[in-house]
Amino acid sequence: MKRSLIAFVAAIALGFACYNVVAPLRIGTLGLSMAYRNGAAVAVVAPGGPAARAGIRNGDVFSFAQASLATRAAAVHIYGSILERSGTVYAVPLIRSGVTSVVDVTAQPGGTALDPTSATAYARYVDFGLAVLYLLFAGIIFFKASRSELSELLVALMVMFTLINSLSDYQWTAPNTVSGYIVGSIVQYAGNVVTAALVFTIVATLPSELAGLRRWIRLCAIPLGILSFGGADFSSVFAPFSIALLAPPVLEGGAVIAGIVGVFGAVASIALVHTTAPEERVRARWFASTLVVCWFLGFTLYTLNSTFFGNAMLNTVQYYVISFSMVGPVYATLRHRLVDLDVVISRSAVFAFVSLMLVAAFVAAEWIAENIASALVGNGHWHGVTTQALSFAAAIAIGLSARSVHAGVERRVNALVFRDRARRLALLEAFAHEADLVDSTDVLLKLAYESLLQSMETADVALYISDGAGFACVRTSSMAAPERLDKSDRLVLRLLYRPEPFVSDRTSLHGWLIVPLMVRADVTGFLACGTKRDHTAYLNDEIRVLETVSHHVATSYALLRGSARAELR
Repeated sequence: MKRSLIAFVAAIALGFACYNVVAPLRIGTLGLSMAYRNGAAVAVVAPGGPAARAGIRNGDVFSFAQASLATRAAAVHIYGSILERSGTVYAVPLIRSGVTSVVDVTAQPGGTALDPTSATAYARYVDFGLAVLYLLFAGIIFFKASRSELSELLVALMVMFTLINSLSDYQWTAPNTVSGYIVGSIVQYAGNVVTAALVFTIVATLPSELAGLRRWIRLCAIPLGILSFGGADFSSVFAPFSIALLAPPVLEGGAVIAGIVGVFGAVASIALVHTTAPEERVRARWFASTLVVCWFLGFTLYTLNSTFFGNAMLNTVQYYVISFSMVGPVYATLRHRLVDLDVVISRSAVFAFVSLMLVAAFVAAEWIAENIASALVGNGHWHGVTTQALSFAAAIAIGLSARSVHAGVERRVNALVFRDRARRLALLEAFAHEADLVDSTDVLLKLAYESLLQSMETADVALYISDGAGFACVRTSSMAAPERLDKSDRLVLRLLYRPEPFVSDRTSLHGWLIVPLMVRADVTGFLACGTKRDHTAYLNDEIRVLETVSHHVATSYALLRGSARAELR
């Protein structure tokens, strides 16, 4: 039931995200805003705007008791700013000198919101990208992670982030004021509250020794989520039903409470991280760090700024800081296995992206060549020849640099994402170069087996040594490894005929990487590594390290066996 509900919300969120991208911006203005004075909402009229031309004056009092829901919803934005659907006629009820009248005002295009180059126009594309990314990550956990409380909470949180990013721009594209208010204010507020409650609940799952604090946060997650969105956010939802909620004491008091809750969340997260077990602290730190900085402190600054300072630029910056607050949990999940996730960052995807960038570079080079040719020879007879020559030179340069670009990207990907894996392979390779120092065959085989088990990303390792008639399994960690491999086996024949590492597909060692131990073209045994934990293929650098290990182990084993025979004689 929970997963079905999450999938339903995800579909709705994606639908809104797509709608916001393709729908035109419908925002307009009445040239009118409100100020709360002495218990009443008083008009503040912009000179020369639609409201001024309709005869509304500064100081007129809004009579919301007689207003329709559409007018109430239109009138209530943060601090009562009126932002309307362009072309819509609004009947604005006013009280002037004790006389009530209704003034029709037509919303007209205006303000930076209608400017195609404005931040609002671009913001919906950024929000769409964020929504898709969070939904993609939710899908990865939904389908690939093992079922657990944390994995389900993470999926729900990613879907809610998708939803609130999708709804944040609906007020600019809604077909009418009522739907804009219901979706852009009420549903958005509910989504924010649920998201905040999920954040607090997930913080309470950190493996900390402060069991009492974790239990209290979990029990109070929903009230804490509600208090996180006090002040202007709360008033923008409920003010159409009670204009008194626009009073400065209500706004300011709610903002202060929300700020206190944000600071509490940050301090509690830090305390929980510092009391986790040492082996859990790294991923817990990554998990909580961006929640502290971007979510708790970000929302605290956002609430205080929107209530007390009203700096529009700071509001925009804080909005996107909050939107990226899930980077830490995402990174911790992928990099530090926050949940048991049966997926890794795909190298093929990384290099596909690099190849796409190279294609983009070639297209850009073509465009640059066209402009250079126009600048050099104009549009005359030699223009086409010059363009082709410059494009050919750019293609050659990009082609020659592709290999080095891929190599550089691989190094950086290994250093950034696969650091632990690279370190384990380096340790395994270091053991290979020290194998010559071992003075006992038993110790050599024991160390080789243990090094493979500790360094390779598999729980299944087997070591086979020749006994004349075939190859006996001397050490293994897997029940799937056969006790011996005879020389008539298809696997052994293939390795004897073509002694190179391969993944067997026709034997009981299905999916295993088999590397022969060879000394001067003689196969003395095999190193066998089972399917990797993440079910991905063995990569070239892993095979190269295993070949190095097999070469040194085989050489040392042959020398030790030769010395033993000489001593027996």
